[in-house]
Amino acid sequence: MAKHILVVGCGSIGERHLRCFLKTGRAQLTACDTSSALLQRIQQEYQVPGFASLPAALAAQNFDGVIICTPAHTHVGLALTALRAGSGLLIEKTLSTGFEQIEELKREVVRMKRFVGIAYVYHFMPAVRAAREFLRTAALGRPLQVSVVAGQHFPTFRPAYRDIYYNRHETGGGAIQGALTHLVNAVEWLVGPTSKVSCEAAHQVLEGVTVEDTVSVTARNQDVVVTYLF
Repeated sequence: MAKHILVVGCGSIGERHLRCFLKTGRAQLTACDTSSALLQRIQQEYQVPGFASLPAALAAQNFDGVIICTPAHTHVGLALTALRAGSGLLIEKTLSTGFEQIEELKREVVRMKRFVGIAYVYHFMPAVRAAREFLRTAALGRPLQVSVVAGQHFPTFRPAYRDIYYNRHETGGGAIQGALTHLVNAVEWLVGPTSKVSCEAAHQVLEGVTVEDTVSVTARNQDVVVTYLF
């Protein structure tokens, strides 16, 4: 039986989730967005029903899963609403821009007994999974140091960066919240949790925004020394 999935926030990431779920042939999709123009386009292009708000969608039917793809500062409130309606959740990263309501969300996950995941996808990449399995064999001894160097040409790969959440820290923007957390999450999965961190970050080159686009981080993950250059 096809699962009923609601995508909340139909920008580039939300649209990608919707498109990919449709391609599986195993889900019935519904869209939700506060922009009437965007919602109309998504409904027409993908032939799916749509709602202007999460409460309106939840009042209309039950959903097996809700995918939250809105700016990060709205994630937790929307997650609590969907979870209390009985839906499982996939929440885009980052989970939040602060600690407000995080403990409440954790309690509700336990109480409602629903699947809740944060969309850090490196765990599902074959190369990263293989690296984790190899490290667990201790064939070369225990890890001592991790160095991560990464980057992305935003005008090519994310041309709308000036107009989306990325342009403000308050909505989850900047290189740290918008990208680096993926790498931090992957390294923690490989060698353990971060115990100490220091950071230099600055806006160096991206036109049209003032948030940091260049980051240098030194961290300790228990007894492993870690550096990130992004």
